[in-house]
Amino acid sequence: MLKRFLATVAFLLWAMNVTAQPSGSVHFTIERLADGVYAAIAADTGFAVSNAGIVDLGEGVLVFDTFISPRAAADLRRAAIALTGKPILYVVDSHFHNDHVRGNQEFPGARIISTVSTRKAIAENEPEEISWERANVAAKLSAAQKALADEPDKNLWPEDKSWVKYYESIMDSHESLRTVLPDVTFEGKLVLQGHTRPVELLETGRGHTESDLILYLPTEGIVFMGDLLFINRHPYLPDGFPDDWMHVLDRVATLNVRIVVPGHGPLGNSSHLATMAGYIKAVQDLGGKLAKGGATEQEIALQAVPPAFHTWWYSRFFPSNVKYVISLTKEHRPKE
Repeated sequence: MLKRFLATVAFLLWAMNVTAQPSGSVHFTIERLADGVYAAIAADTGFAVSNAGIVDLGEGVLVFDTFISPRAAADLRRAAIALTGKPILYVVDSHFHNDHVRGNQEFPGARIISTVSTRKAIAENEPEEISWERANVAAKLSAAQKALADEPDKNLWPEDKSWVKYYESIMDSHESLRTVLPDVTFEGKLVLQGHTRPVELLETGRGHTESDLILYLPTEGIVFMGDLLFINRHPYLPDGFPDDWMHVLDRVATLNVRIVVPGHGPLGNSSHLATMAGYIKAVQDLGGKLAKGGATEQEIALQAVPPAFHTWWYSRFFPSNVKYVISLTKEHRPKE
């Protein structure tokens, strides 16, 4: 408990002194984490949707994740060059979801790195997903706009507006979207030994997806987590493996962790790893209880969000998360 308290105090002191760097973009803000290390935090009203990272290696720059929108990714490229004055040598895809890889096309000349499984998943999923979006995203956008217009609670408007922007970003991107696959793949661990600092890319295995990776800066104690970590946001579980995910979070917590950059939400520290694991466990416990009681689809949909997570955004993921863990419970139930 004392260790967690001291870590939280240290993080708050750091946060009070962190300097937000102007990015020149409506899609994200830049946070300086250390000399030559920056987080690009998605703006709620922009086309980035997820967070990204910029790391100066000395001879060039590495970019971690590239947003959902090529338009936002182009601003990320310009910001990285403006902040460092160096060429972008590498782009890293943390996993295959569209909001982390669709900006790849905006980094010509950079080597794009992912795990072997992630490259395969991008190649298999993106064509089908883009096709589905072209047929359905206009209706999704109209529904999101109507939900915003009909929402009486002004406190919910910021999140409702972010969903409108999400669908707008997809529609906007389709005009110029090209799927650019990673050309460097690895399994396990890949170390990039830059002139300024070493960067460790660690494949965590099954977690948020079949294959996730994190970017670890051991000297600075900084971890870019991708969607293995959401802060003040409900994570999306249905492509994941909850038990493995919690083990991944436990393993990351054993590293020298000073700052964590989530895939979605604000910057955090090591305590947020435990909070994320606590959320997954709470959903599992609720799902197990409902499965045992034979809950109907309607009863699952009406389940209240636990008080500890009541203020988190993306609450629409909660029923899907509960339903998913129930399906896993049924899959592993012994046959009678």
